[in-house]
Amino acid sequence: MSLPLSGPLSFSDIASVIGVDSPYSLGTMSANAGFTSPDSVSEFYGYGPGGGLTLFFVSQPPTNLSQKVCQMRPSCCTPVWHNGIGALPEPGDFVYTDSAGTVPLMGFKAQFFYGMDIEECVPAFNWLLISDLDSGQVLEVGGCF
Repeated sequence: MSLPLSGPLSFSDIASVIGVDSPYSLGTMSANAGFTSPDSVSEFYGYGPGGGLTLFFVSQPPTNLSQKVCQMRPSCCTPVWHNGIGALPEPGDFVYTDSAGTVPLMGFKAQFFYGMDIEECVPAFNWLLISDLDSGQVLEVGGCF
């Protein structure tokens, strides 16, 4: 999984993505990531395997139950991006409505389920649950069986 694009970052978070053990050294982690001096924790925002954000598609509007996504199989036509390493996001990833990762996909002050797929405008066979904290963080993912 990639590191978030904003918010707090700990040395242990960075180390888990870089693949180093404690004791943690910002200089060592920066060098392993390919960054040049001066070293800064902020260099690691969004850093992760493969680099950049991954495009996928969600259904609109969201619903309050995963079962509704599976029953309705809405088309996933809205492009969004996530910071994880897989084709589709996993719990803990962050989802954004722009490819720069500056606008999180929001839960609209409640937790909402979106259908999702890697192909544009196909019926949803997977779903994701977005946090109600307006952070765009994925809380759960699942499939329709």
